[in-house]
Amino acid sequence: HNHLLHYSYLGDYQTAVDRSFRALKYAEQYHDTLALIDANNNLGIDFLYQDELKSSRRYFEKMRKLALTFGDSLRLGHALNNLGLIEGYKERPDSELEFYNEAKDIFLAIGELEGYGNTLLNMGTVYTTKSAYGTADQYYSLALAEFEKLGYATAIEQTLQSMSENHLAQGKTILALKKANEALQVAKDNNIVQESMHTAR
Repeated sequence: HNHLLHYSYLGDYQTAVDRSFRALKYAEQYHDTLALIDANNNLGIDFLYQDELKSSRRYFEKMRKLALTFGDSLRLGHALNNLGLIEGYKERPDSELEFYNEAKDIFLAIGELEGYGNTLLNMGTVYTTKSAYGTADQYYSLALAEFEKLGYATAIEQTLQSMSENHLAQGKTILALKKANEALQVAKDNNIVQESMHTAR
């Protein structure tokens, strides 16, 4: 989604942070609104990967404010989704769901189907942790349908894996194994290398 995130994935956090701060300075200097919102997003993600949740939240909050001020629904949706992730790390599932719900409605309204699918997947994960397995499965099924429409193999594989974990948590080992095998097949067919984290953008 954004080349700056590449450094975060590689674990070179200092480079990622330095570049994001440089982008932020540039954006402020030239009053570039989009660059400003994206720089705050990138810093939020950089700090999230380093488990510095307070700093991460501060930048996602700035991103949310800017997106609201400038009427950027797409980035507002991503800010809300990312604030939801923070709540997840802090183990506050109800608050996490509120953020995802808000993001989901925005993504649906503007036709941003990947973001919509991601929030559905995230909501499913929360319901799994809350032991609301039936509800979780409904969200996973909705997410899977979106990702299949889009043809996004990595997201399809992640969703099938989540479905498998949801079945496993209920002791439905045969169903869990079936979904895990489907996920594995998608991964093999598309040469997917596992990434460690869901959908921060």
